[in-house]
Amino acid sequence: MRAYSEDLRHEVVKAVGLDMSKAQAARLFDVSLSSVKRYTRITPEGGCLLRRIGVRTSDALADAMGRATCAVTTRHALGFFEHCGYQRANQPL
Repeated sequence: MRAYSEDLRHEVVKAVGLDMSKAQAARLFDVSLSSVKRYTRITPEGGCLLRRIGVRTSDALADAMGRATCAVTTRHALGFFEHCGYQRANQPL
């Protein structure tokens, strides 16, 4: 089993977040389907983005928070707000 870089993992999750199927992402990035499923399951919960970085300074923490924020997709945000009980407005701003 080979370990994939954090950048590759983020790209895989981003591709799935942009409505690419998990199977398509696995083929495109040449990773296993089970890896894609694991990355998409872990990342929305924040399981690997911040905990694995193990930051030691405030600058490193700010950088890590920026990367974690960039990984959140519209679909993740909508799911969070729906889970909290917010209703989606059908009116444009």
